[in-house]
Amino acid sequence: MSEARHRVLFVDDDPRVLGGLRAVLRRHRDRLDMVFEESPVHAAERLAAEPFDVLVTDMRMPQMDGAELLGVAVDVAPETARVVLSGHADTERALMAMHLSHQYLAKPCDAQLLRSVLTRSVEVHGLLQSAALRRLLAGVTELPAVPRTYQRLCGVLTDPRAEAADVAAVISADAGLTTQLLRLVNSPYFRRGEPASEVSRAVALMGTTRIRDLTLSAEVFGMVDERAVDRRLALDERASRATARARLARSIAAEEERDHAYLAGLLCDAGLLALTVLPDAPLGPTLDRVDAGEPLSCAERETLGATHGAIGAYLLSLWGLPYAVVHAVGHHQEPSGADPALDASAAVRVATLLLPDPAERLDADAVGRELEAMAAARGTSAARWIDLALSLEAAR
Repeated sequence: MSEARHRVLFVDDDPRVLGGLRAVLRRHRDRLDMVFEESPVHAAERLAAEPFDVLVTDMRMPQMDGAELLGVAVDVAPETARVVLSGHADTERALMAMHLSHQYLAKPCDAQLLRSVLTRSVEVHGLLQSAALRRLLAGVTELPAVPRTYQRLCGVLTDPRAEAADVAAVISADAGLTTQLLRLVNSPYFRRGEPASEVSRAVALMGTTRIRDLTLSAEVFGMVDERAVDRRLALDERASRATARARLARSIAAEEERDHAYLAGLLCDAGLLALTVLPDAPLGPTLDRVDAGEPLSCAERETLGATHGAIGAYLLSLWGLPYAVVHAVGHHQEPSGADPALDASAAVRVATLLLPDPAERLDADAVGRELEAMAAARGTSAARWIDLALSLEAAR
């Protein structure tokens, strides 16, 4: 049985660009069903009438610009992954595109990078089996920041005595701010050199002046309206636990995986954060089940069709974060998900067991057995991990 071909719609008013894309991707015709449109208006009509897995569009076009086309895609084709490929990219336009798209590529784009983005964009659907859930998440292109963290960041950014390390410390304490900064600094428009997976390096690459402009203009970092969020989620407590979990995961991981482990530990609740900005997400019924004694992951599967780990992994993968981070976030709630070969994933699973979400109601004996098995596989002692966790918990 032949493998299904994925449909990709390329939109650019310059026929030479489309011709170049057709030539670069010719050898992928067995896997990609590629459609090329010079007219964004015709592209919008096709999006409404035909299914596409990925939309790749320029920004500046006549009749309808890329931002308008992306907005149409959100409405009529919510399951379609949205990628910008543009050579006209002032900061304001780039941020507008990032708000509507999942990834932003700058022209000229390296052929290998383009192929990688397309491959990942079509494969990401496998992370969430529920089409209804994918449609629900279609409009989430950024995670919200907890208001107190956002306010602290604004304070640091307006303090002339603040240094880059001070900015990084505040951002590192919040999953939403961390995700948005790394998405920006790793986008081809902003990126210079190797990708960054550690906040302090991202701050150094972006510079505090640019971060100040982006943040204080409220163009990048969203905020949670606490009045609209179920208090049972305890966002501040979750943010505090996430920071401790990230530090523990980094302490456990091998040196070459520490950045990925820290980032994944911080972003384990990314799926829950994303759901807070979706008014139709059934978080209330999920938390009602938790109140009745059901573990959080079980309640999520019943009401959402997936755990918040899987939801977070889906979004992070769509946004182009490293595979090691995506895998660790997606499997942090699963006893069998921490592949010892993926060091960051195993480290985050250990940190999740030792600094657990109270709503998961983990069985102490089962946790002990899993920790001992994982410690034996890594040639270390579970007691050492427990001591590290206790010290981090005490410091919270």
